[in-house]
Amino acid sequence: MKVLLVNKFYHLNGGAERHLFEWERLLRAHGHAVSVFSMRDARNRPCAQERFFSDAVRFEGIPSAREKLRAAALSLWNARAAQRLEALLDAEGRPDIAHLHAFVYQLTPSILDPLVRRGVPIVQTCHEYAHVCVNQHLYNARTERPCRECLTRGRLAPLWARCIKGSLAASAAGAAAGVTDVLFGRSRRRIRRFFAVSQFMRGVLVAGGLPAARVFHTPNFIDPDLIAPADGAGEFLLFLGRLTPYKGIRAFLKAAARLPEAPCKIVGTGPLESETRRAASPNVEMLGHREGSELWALVRRARAVVVPSEWYEPFGLVILEAMAAGRAVIASRLAGPAEILCDGREGLLVPPGDTEALADAMQRLWERPELAVELGRAGRAKVERQYAAEPHYERMMRHFQECAG
Repeated sequence: MKVLLVNKFYHLNGGAERHLFEWERLLRAHGHAVSVFSMRDARNRPCAQERFFSDAVRFEGIPSAREKLRAAALSLWNARAAQRLEALLDAEGRPDIAHLHAFVYQLTPSILDPLVRRGVPIVQTCHEYAHVCVNQHLYNARTERPCRECLTRGRLAPLWARCIKGSLAASAAGAAAGVTDVLFGRSRRRIRRFFAVSQFMRGVLVAGGLPAARVFHTPNFIDPDLIAPADGAGEFLLFLGRLTPYKGIRAFLKAAARLPEAPCKIVGTGPLESETRRAASPNVEMLGHREGSELWALVRRARAVVVPSEWYEPFGLVILEAMAAGRAVIASRLAGPAEILCDGREGLLVPPGDTEALADAMQRLWERPELAVELGRAGRAKVERQYAAEPHYERMMRHFQECAG
């Protein structure tokens, strides 16, 4: 098949991009012709279609009011992105299917028009809650708590919740984008199938108005053949994730401070980086950003990977990666992570935000290395059974072929 992949970023920005790159690799390995559409960025991976990419749309660090208004307008409708995609389709021809990932606020639903005009079937893997939640995370950045206001009170909820950056202006811009898409129904009407990465996410998307018959549970995958499982019990406890409130970094720091005998390491960057450095106890080492073989080496040396999310994590790809490496996982008992892990079998689950329970779980695995090894082996076996690349490929190909007709 000729497949067009669409995502707002074409560099490693998070779990969505890790999935995208692995999916692209898997498609090419099976002989499919793959094209990519994204935004320009100096950090992008090399790509044959890069000359067609749209200009970057940024919402951070904009100095002038004029530029802020322009960015807000582009979050509603990015006509330039549609024109650039049109040029790509003119140059390379009609794909058999367009597989969208994250696109709503930067590329915007404008990009659906050139695809629809050519009769290209469109599907989307949802890595966040953008179709039903204005800030995409079901999380209020102002209150630093999970939030379901958009589901219960509608897409104007951000006007009083101020859930985007704690700002009324930013929240109003987000509400306008959400209301516009719902009123015109462009995404909901034109995307033939939505793939939710967890059962929890599928329930949320359907509760938010997406048609149940077109929302399918298709979890993320990983290729365990590319990852040799680790040996030994591991040397430290590892937090791996973005340094934001909803990823639970504060809970991790408080729990680590209760275990002065346990070495802890933090891999990641984010808005709480300075705060994290100030709050870190002597047994905590911050390593900043790591990727590739350097990151895998750290994961393989960890006794456990700690994922104390305090939001409705849609899936938790870092959990899958740790399991594939044969490492035990400690995660929050909610949303996607609670579907991946069975408590006491492949890892330990704790209530989100419960510092005492998190510290107890970390201490348990630090003091019982044999248990960490046992959980890690079980996690590796589960990945091989349920989350391997080939079953995912076969499942997605059935969807693609049915949509392409």
